[in-house]
Amino acid sequence: MFSTSTIQADIAALKMTNEKSCIASRVQALFSHVGDEQKVPESIHMNDERYTCSVSPAKGMAIDSIFKQKSTAGSEEEREQVSKETSSSLDSLVFGSVPPRSLSALFDRLRSLGLLNQVKEEQIMYDLGSGDGLVCVTCAMLHPFTKVTGYEIIPSLVTASQQRAEDFKLLSSGLEDTVETIDFRLGDCRQSNWSDGHVILANAPCFDGELMNIL
Repeated sequence: MFSTSTIQADIAALKMTNEKSCIASRVQALFSHVGDEQKVPESIHMNDERYTCSVSPAKGMAIDSIFKQKSTAGSEEEREQVSKETSSSLDSLVFGSVPPRSLSALFDRLRSLGLLNQVKEEQIMYDLGSGDGLVCVTCAMLHPFTKVTGYEIIPSLVTASQQRAEDFKLLSSGLEDTVETIDFRLGDCRQSNWSDGHVILANAPCFDGELMNIL
């Protein structure tokens, strides 16, 4: 819903500050760019019931177990090498993580708008720039997708996420409405085919204008 031309100043400001009050005001400014037809809260409070994680305790424990070890973002040398090989900007290769609670709020919003349903039919999800795999694992737990695939361009992150996919396969056995396996692929999302996806997610605050236009 965001136009990259209108949010560049807010993104740049967010990169330059650690002040919580400034960050909050800039985030609110980003929300103000959403189309008028979308209902946006005047302020965001993380204890708001709309932003709790609506996942069963068993699934929540599985997510915690899979990600009990802190993720690494890959070395600076690896990022620089990938940047040269793929003509990607270093900023676009910054590793970031989306917490499960935020994803839960997002999925609740999609369901409330009628864009997702709980009916067991073909529903495919892709994560573009899947990092350590947290988004794909969480989404697989939150919604009965028939297929969950992550594309990541940093080799060490793909290796880590593939190991987590194995952990997921073991821990998710017997949990309802959960795909049997998650597919993590080493690849450039600009050159990959994800046209059959029903949900396409990209954690894109560091993606540059060129990459956003291609996507």
